[in-house]
Amino acid sequence: MKPKAGTRIDDIVEAAWELVREEGAARLSARALAARLGTSTMPIYSCLGNMDELSRLLRERVAAAVGEYQRRSWSPNPMLDAAVGYVRFARDEPRLFKFLWESSPGAEKLSLEALAERTRRAPVGRAPGPGSPEISRFLAALPKGEEGGLEFHVWIFVHGIASLAAEGIVDLDDKSLLAHLEAAGGAFYLYHSRGKEEGS
Repeated sequence: MKPKAGTRIDDIVEAAWELVREEGAARLSARALAARLGTSTMPIYSCLGNMDELSRLLRERVAAAVGEYQRRSWSPNPMLDAAVGYVRFARDEPRLFKFLWESSPGAEKLSLEALAERTRRAPVGRAPGPGSPEISRFLAALPKGEEGGLEFHVWIFVHGIASLAAEGIVDLDDKSLLAHLEAAGGAFYLYHSRGKEEGS
């Protein structure tokens, strides 16, 4: 009898999450998952069809976890929360963070723009969102068309720190992380607002 797809798929994705979290993406295989689940590889392929589908589902779960980190309150300023949460996830879950960026080939590859878009759609108050008066005022002060440039520069910086943290190259405590992100965000904002200040 074929196992129930909903329950079994959840079990498989959970096992994949734990495997990647503990041992890294290189260890992710149907055989390794079957050993964790105490079964053969047949139910894995019966439920998912192939390992690419499992990778897709696991990426969705990891991306959702990143989003949850971004919605937490890490700072007095909700605009910093998404950036701090992104780096904190990379620091707390380095193997899952690296899997998110290394496992998606071609057109499916996540982009910095997509991360910024997800941040904008996050609930107001914990991350930048279009309905937030604070965010609206902040962005309205920029010259027309500069919002995208600001987001791009901020996310390059944020992703860079997150990647270094995931690799263990930098080890910033929460206070230092917040200070670096706040300083960089302020510098990028001034850079993108200079046109308006100059009357252009």
